[in-house]
Formats: sequence, C-alpha cells, structure tokens
Amino acid sequence: MSSVSNEELKAFVEQFIKDSKLELLTAEDVLREKKYKWVRDLAEQNCMKAQKELRQKEQAEAARRKAELDKQKAEEAAKLATLFRENIGLTPLSPEELQERIDNVAVNGKVAADIFPPSEIPPAVIELSKELGGRLPDDMFKSPERAVTFRGWLAFWHKNLQRELDRDDLFSEYREALENRKRDMKSIFDNISAVVAAWGYDPRKAKTSPDDFHAMRTEMEAEGSRFFWLTQAPKVETAEEKAAREQEKAMKEAERQRFEEFVDSLKVRLIETNPELGDETAKKMANRLAKKYDQTSSDINQIFATAATHRMVSAKGQEAEERTAKIYARAAGMTDEAFKIAVDALHEQHAIDAQAQAERDRESKAHHGTMKPETVAAHASKKNGQAKKKDKNKKK
Repeated sequence: MSSVSNEELKAFVEQFIKDSKLELLTAEDVLREKKYKWVRDLAEQNCMKAQKELRQKEQAEAARRKAELDKQKAEEAAKLATLFRENIGLTPLSPEELQERIDNVAVNGKVAADIFPPSEIPPAVIELSKELGGRLPDDMFKSPERAVTFRGWLAFWHKNLQRELDRDDLFSEYREALENRKRDMKSIFDNISAVVAAWGYDPRKAKTSPDDFHAMRTEMEAEGSRFFWLTQAPKVETAEEKAAREQEKAMKEAERQRFEEFVDSLKVRLIETNPELGDETAKKMANRLAKKYDQTSSDINQIFATAATHRMVSAKGQEAEERTAKIYARAAGMTDEAFKIAVDALHEQHAIDAQAQAERDRESKAHHGTMKPETVAAHASKKNGQAKKKDKNKKK
C-alpha cells in the first residue's frame, strides 16, 4: 500500500487511456487537474495493485526456483550421506527413510521452525489455542518461531497501512475502508501478540531473522493464502452497500433501544409494586423476563401474570421460587385470591395433560401387546422415522 512515483503513474494512466481508445482525456489532465483528483486516486490504486501482482508473481517464481534448488540439494545430500554410511560400514537408509529426510528439508517456503510436541507446549498456549484456534493458523500454537515471525509480518503490513492513512489526498470512502481494515488488522495483531506472550516471549522485543521474515512473506502473500486479503487495497463500499449497512445498523440500534425501554418498563413496575427490591435486583429480574417474553405480543400485566403463575407451579415448595412468583404476581396487579385461582387452574391443566399422556401410553402399550414382534419393530421404526422428520422440519 505504498505510493507510486509520478513517472510510473503517468505511464500506467497513458497505457490505460490508449487501451481504452479515449480521444480527449490525457494523462496530464488526470495527474494535474484538481477536478480529476478522484480519477487520479483510482488510477493510483490500480497502479499499486498491478505492481503488487507483479511483485507477487516474481516472489512466487523466486520461491519456486529456491524450492527446486533446495530439493535438488537435499537429494544430493541424501546420496552423499548414503556414501558416507557405506564407507564406515553402516546400514544404508531405505528409500522411504531417504525420502523422509529429503521431505524434512524446508522446501515449501515456510519458516523453518521447531514444532513442539504437545507435551512441551505451555498450558497458556493450549488455552489460547482453544479460544483463538479458528482465527489464527494452527502452527502458531505449535511453534514460537512461527508466532513471532507472523507477528512481525503483521507489524510490517500495519506500518504500510498507517503510511497510507497518513496521506492527505485520500478520498473519504477510501479512508473509511482503510480505517476498517486497520481495525481488522489490530484484532489479529492483538491475538498473535497474546500467543507470543504465552510462549514466554516479550512481543515487543521478540525478533525474527530476515530469512524467516522473507519466507513468511512468500507464504502469507501468495494468492490463496488465508491472510492474502490483508495485503490488498480494501474494497470501497458502493453507495448502495453503505446505505444497506447503515440501515441494518440503524435497525439493530432501534431494536436495542426498544428492548432497553421494555426492560425499564418492567423494572419500574417491579419497583413500584415491590418497594423492597433494589434497583439492580429489579433490573436483573426485568432483563430475564424481557428475554423470555415478546414485548410486542402481550401487555405488561399479562407477562407478569404468566410468569408468576408458572413460577409458582414449578416452585414445588422452594421458598425462594415462591417468593419470586409472588413478586411477579404483585407486579401483575393480581390479588391473592386471583393468584391462587390462576395457580390452581394451571395445576389442574398440568394434571389433565399428564392423565391424557398416561392414557395414550397405556393405549400404545396395549396395542403393541397384541401385535407380532416383527410388526412392533416395524411400527417403532416408522415412529422413529416420523420423529426424526418432525425434528428436521423444526430445525428448518
């Protein structure tokens, strides 16, 4: 994300104008006229992108040549080792052992690092691997060298990003995209810094070798790499995308405010009808009720009445639960008699439901008793299949 020279930019714009067969506009117009600044900014981004693609292509080719050379050297080293072993009377390595030795040479462009066995990995690193395993490459939790080098690579790109942000000629949409990229990068940087510290290194002082850093760049900046996107100019939102994002943000904020207002209304009612409740306790109770009941489908009285009745029925003699149920009943404006009637009615409904279920179970058992074993098995299989289908439909 570094700036390009005026000569490079001019040549790039001239070629684009020529390829596009434009007749009136010149490269000088784009580069000098203030009214075409927005075109110049886009041209610079395109030029930077083209330069980066060329650089990546050159790096990939250099890495390929180095890998091929390393492989050839490894094969020759294996042959030399075989001759040495034979010369001192040792048993020659098998073809499989030789190949394993060759494969162990760093020929894949990755940082040559010691991978720690699980038993030697610090507990702090193991804990972070559970928390951050999906956000960072797995080998960051197996090799401190990899973690330190990856952090250095991120710091390099963070500096480039900051250098771009320090420019005065950025149009607002591109600056906003860069700020969003900076936040994303900082989140990853903070995570890998925590991993480096868990390995026992000071993240600010841990250093990596130039060779390891170059290898990390080759690996991470290759197209298809998991973090390749960090090296690309951020995508600028279109007006439609920005409007949709802001609308979604506004809807979420409105929903949050409605929820908070609902919680406040429940809390106020609880305190009004139960003065002994503290503000914090009332808010916790109101928050739990607000999450359980839809504020758009019932009024406050109905919510408290339902909560009170169900709480009392499920209390089964527990004093704390019964006390909470009575708090809800007072908030609902229920008299003691009305509350007792509602609780008795729910108890009766539960008893009716239990009796009906028991009757269905008896009928099912009696029906199975008159059926042949193979018919019972088939019936059970069919019933199980229906249950699975019903469950699947629910998930949909």
